[in-house]
Amino acid sequence: MLGTGPALTGLMFLPLALGVVAGSVLAIKLGYRLAPRTLLVIGGLLTGTGFAWFGLISPDGTFTTDVLGPSIVASVGFGLCLGPLVSIATTGVARHESGTASGLLNSSRQIGASLGLAVLGTVAHHRTGPTVTPRDPQRRIRARPDPQRRAPGRRGPRRPHRPAPDQSTLRGCAER
Repeated sequence: MLGTGPALTGLMFLPLALGVVAGSVLAIKLGYRLAPRTLLVIGGLLTGTGFAWFGLISPDGTFTTDVLGPSIVASVGFGLCLGPLVSIATTGVARHESGTASGLLNSSRQIGASLGLAVLGTVAHHRTGPTVTPRDPQRRIRARPDPQRRAPGRRGPRRPHRPAPDQSTLRGCAER
């Protein structure tokens, strides 16, 4: 959409990761003054605001207004939620069961992310499917070059076709 290469696109994701780190550090500092639920509400509102801002992306937009701004807002909000969420999830758990509670939290997080992605992918396909999906899904497979054909400008014979080995020969090798 923005016409950038893979390396620059990867660098464009860096503010998102740094925003999560900054939000997590901020959550630790604010955690001494504010209740975990308050941090969760603030972080959730910031994340929701960032995602809503992402929803306003236009095809002719710029990186700064359409990607960088919402990335920073959403990622700082997400970072604010990480620490308090673990704190709330493990509060009141016996010391010898804290590992189990933490593992359950991480598993729930992974399963929730997978299911959420599946639902969002289904909704996106339902909304834009006929526009984005090619009419002939086998088109890409048929368009691939035949490895037996010579490339333009390539000299020399084609690769010979090797028949499958005879089964009796293979049995004889195994018996030796």
